[in-house]
Amino acid sequence: MLTVFRYDSAASNLHYLEFSHGRTLHGQQFLDPVRSRWPTTYFSENSGIGLTMQAIPAGDRRIGVIGLGAGTLAAYPKAGDYMHIYEINQDVVRIASSRFTYLSNCQGKVEITLGDGRLSLEREPPQDFDLLVLDAFNSDAPPVHLLTEEAFGIYQRHIKTNAVIAVNVSNKRINLQPVLANVARHFNYHMVTIENLPPKDKPWLMDSSWVLLSHNDNVLDSPAIRLASRPPVTNDVNIPLWTDDFASLFQILLSSREPEADPQFTDAECQAAHTLYQQGDYAGAIARFRHALKTLPRSPVLLSNLVFLLIACPDATLKDLPEATRLAEKACELTHYHSATFLSTLAVIYSEDGRFPDAIWMAEKASALATETGEQALLQKNQELLKLYRAHKSYHESAIQ
Repeated sequence: MLTVFRYDSAASNLHYLEFSHGRTLHGQQFLDPVRSRWPTTYFSENSGIGLTMQAIPAGDRRIGVIGLGAGTLAAYPKAGDYMHIYEINQDVVRIASSRFTYLSNCQGKVEITLGDGRLSLEREPPQDFDLLVLDAFNSDAPPVHLLTEEAFGIYQRHIKTNAVIAVNVSNKRINLQPVLANVARHFNYHMVTIENLPPKDKPWLMDSSWVLLSHNDNVLDSPAIRLASRPPVTNDVNIPLWTDDFASLFQILLSSREPEADPQFTDAECQAAHTLYQQGDYAGAIARFRHALKTLPRSPVLLSNLVFLLIACPDATLKDLPEATRLAEKACELTHYHSATFLSTLAVIYSEDGRFPDAIWMAEKASALATETGEQALLQKNQELLKLYRAHKSYHESAIQ
């Protein structure tokens, strides 16, 4: 069922229309003429697609979009740009055109093709897109036929060599990143994930996850995208490349990815482990944290403390860099790569492993977040460590000096 809901609140001065298809939000638009031009929900300027739109060089850009929704992405094209939108549902086109004004207000040229996006592209001559956006989800059901080897073979024919394919993978129940990681390997794409968690005081913006794929790093390495992106979360699963003959959701169902917190339990375990460490019982301290993680396996604090022991323990026989790396990455995944402290720890781990480009990346992200949150001491520390990483020196080497 397609639903348009009008929301009015004099107290918060929020007046907007909301477009839903079943349980899936298709878009929101403010009724105020100025705010009506703002991209909202999953498409804000700080989302993966928003940053991509801003990173693609201006000037007669060609943009393809599979999935219309309320037409929110039409807020981005400038004069001279061309946007071709593919939408399978004629009622969505009717509502987006009559109840919302993103399409009519678009500064560029917009063309809409009614029909299945993949089949339409299969019939068309090459479109030479600079950007192709896949955003055709409904009620948490992924459009499997848009994510197969054969589908991306069709997309390849329609994009420029330096183009970007942006896939909206925002979903609470399935993790499509392993699927797209397979696509990236098969077609030799570079791949990054951008997860945006907007402030709670802006209810018109939604948490979003976007995967960006490109054969060219010019856009993916732009400063804004580099700072916002993170490695893909593959859930340590090995799944085959999806094809028109085989695709399965079972292996990519999401278990809980939210962090666990019990301050009283965590503080007590950290204090007990610290006491053992001070007494020289390093094995006991490590064992204490491992036992505590059986109770709270998704506690970033416990994970990070165990990571410290696994790399800084004076007893070399107890050090375990591979496990420390895995646990540090898990702590960052649980906090959506939005904790400066855990990112800083991960950067240290990467430097110890000689992965200096990754160490620089994480330290830069930590510095940016520390700047936002005003954590001056952490910012200064990361700035100092960045100098070491850029000189291909690890944290351990700096500590020895």
